[in-house]
Amino acid sequence: LDHHLEKFPLPEVPYKRSTHFGGWLRDRSNGSCLNTRGKVLVRDSARDVTYKPGSSPDKPQQCTVQGGEWNDPYTAQVFLSARDIQIDHLVALKNAYMTGAYEWDFKKRCLYANYLGNNFHLLSVNGRENQLKSDHTPEGYIPPNGSYVCQFVKQWLNVKLIWSLRITPKESTAIDQIVSENQCDPQIFVVSHDELARQREFMTTHA
Repeated sequence: LDHHLEKFPLPEVPYKRSTHFGGWLRDRSNGSCLNTRGKVLVRDSARDVTYKPGSSPDKPQQCTVQGGEWNDPYTAQVFLSARDIQIDHLVALKNAYMTGAYEWDFKKRCLYANYLGNNFHLLSVNGRENQLKSDHTPEGYIPPNGSYVCQFVKQWLNVKLIWSLRITPKESTAIDQIVSENQCDPQIFVVSHDELARQREFMTTHA
């Protein structure tokens, strides 16, 4: 991490999710009518998903995921109904906005909100647990599944690195403490130049 002594920069415009990041996109370029939430549910399900039938003949079918098998990494519990699952932005939209995304244009923020370039930026997690996590950093939330804590911190730092987001002093202190208390292997935090380049290329091609 690069450490800076100046005052932490903050946005002049208060955060508003819909204004700054928009909602889930429904990209039909691959022939699918699923939105981003649906695509993540399909990706993360351990078995083939089922779909909710269309509400009328003129509406497209199989556009809403209904059932599957999701192993929530935060709680280590398995859920079979999509109603129990929310899609979590590992680094919450508000945190991203406050730590640098306010400097981006809307198109880049929308890409961040719908990013599918890896399998950890967006996660299928239990809705109640996601509400507890809210927009907290590791200072205010770590998963109750102890076996996932080190991975959670690794992925948090990866998102921050990929998107060049800042880390607050309190956030940094909390992460150092979590890594120490959980005896996380330092090697898991290594990110290769090639992997970072792949992520940045994905960002560019999907911008």
